[in-house]
Amino acid sequence: MLLMCTSSKDEWKEGEKRVNKMCFIGRNLDRKLIEDGIKACIVSGELRFKVGDKVKCRMGKDTWSKGVVLKLWDMGNAYRV
Repeated sequence: MLLMCTSSKDEWKEGEKRVNKMCFIGRNLDRKLIEDGIKACIVSGELRFKVGDKVKCRMGKDTWSKGVVLKLWDMGNAYRV
């Protein structure tokens, strides 16, 4: 399976319509399985941590690092630490 991911460094402008598109190329793909998997990733409600909270971040299989939440929803990521 080939997975290609791109992102823009531009932030959404005020009032701009937010659109994300995905393209799946293949044969006999299970559309419901893909849609259900993507929908399961959607965040609803508030995030667990707030700006200023002290957290531990997983940096590798057995490696953790202490940090502080600096920003929420930064470049498509829930947290900037």
